[in-house]
Amino acid sequence: MRSFRNGALLAALAELAAATPAAANSLRQKVGAYSDNEGMTRQRIGVEATIDGHGGDKMTASSYTLAATRDAYDDQRGGTNAYEKQVYASGHRLNRALTAGASQTWERLVETHALVSGETDDHVKTRTWAGGFTSWLAHESVRVGVDLSRTVVDQPAYEILDFDSREIGNPTLMTATGATLSVRHLATPRTVMDYTVSLVEADNRPPTYTGTVAGRQFFPGLDGAAILSASRGVNRGYLTTDTTYGQVDAWQAETGWAQNLWSGALAKLGYRYYMEDETTRAYADRKVFGSDTLSLGVSQELKPDKGGVRQVPVVLELAAARYLTNTGVNARTFEAGLSAKF
Repeated sequence: MRSFRNGALLAALAELAAATPAAANSLRQKVGAYSDNEGMTRQRIGVEATIDGHGGDKMTASSYTLAATRDAYDDQRGGTNAYEKQVYASGHRLNRALTAGASQTWERLVETHALVSGETDDHVKTRTWAGGFTSWLAHESVRVGVDLSRTVVDQPAYEILDFDSREIGNPTLMTATGATLSVRHLATPRTVMDYTVSLVEADNRPPTYTGTVAGRQFFPGLDGAAILSASRGVNRGYLTTDTTYGQVDAWQAETGWAQNLWSGALAKLGYRYYMEDETTRAYADRKVFGSDTLSLGVSQELKPDKGGVRQVPVVLELAAARYLTNTGVNARTFEAGLSAKF
């Protein structure tokens, strides 16, 4: 995984902690599958539980979330990748992840939140801590947020011979610290703008700077909303032999349309373009990676039965995506989820 995508993951974890809690206690189960034309498959199962509470005038609301996922990866070619052969001795690995988060709203305007997560495949182990706060300002039209994150990765030694005949490889213990500043602006009753900047400092990389601008525009006549975003990531600087990747610039653009279909039904069609320009460590060779992703997701709320057989609302979610790259990878993903609110 490239450095910009690693930095984006840290920012996403912090953003997850800052997300608005659900309106009710909920339990969500999901399954998913990934397969590509190079013989790689992945099966995912997961469960997420959220408990919400409501307090008085000072501590307005609180939310607690616990999520667990299990991903099984299989390389049908038997692990032809050199890294997989050395570290896993096969094309199969099993990854388990656990995330716990909590948020507290104070006087309806300020929210503090914290998150801790860990994952392992019995060879590589990752732990992340994140926390921060958000506050509504300017007559509740602007929300400012600050998040900090810390990630520690334990991994086996793996080195390769670079073009200048020097051995390079990531450290067996790698740490990264991230900081994110976010601003949400309710520009009009129908327009929401989001601005985010982040910095990630890692042991084996130059600093990673990321900026994102996103907007959502609601169209009442169509009962839908347009979604646009653009991101830029820069990871340039001096490289030592403690990395297998070069200096990286990355660009990402997303567009989508969210549509109310009928009572309790929503759909979202999205497209994402990603490009990464890497300059290798040894001889400054240039590698350009690009990908296109087209996705479609639908959800349907199943309201409680009038006869009382089902006492709580249930939401059924389905999502599928097609992923193409300029390296010849052609992949498909599918996910299904079922959640209940209490």
